[in-house]
Amino acid sequence: MADAQVSHSLAKMVTVTVFDIDQHTGFMAPEPPPDRLPRFWESWEIALDAAVKSKLQVGDKVGLTEEERTISKRWRERVRAVRTTLNEHITSLSFISDP
Repeated sequence: MADAQVSHSLAKMVTVTVFDIDQHTGFMAPEPPPDRLPRFWESWEIALDAAVKSKLQVGDKVGLTEEERTISKRWRERVRAVRTTLNEHITSLSFISDP
């Protein structure tokens, strides 16, 4: 390996060490990110799980089957319902509501 390449590699390693950035995740925290959001946000986690499990495709993607398009549409409808429910809940919290 050329000296310039070795120097560059060492500089990258030093930078990562100085700023404590994980080379794999890009996070600066010394511990890994949480696996899931806090319980309050569980509805979003469930929506994400459903999208991953069904291998959700963007609804207007070229070449989707009618079934895939329908699955995408239903998922988006459920997410809109979650968003509405959470917005109503957040707005109803006493420390956010107008006095």
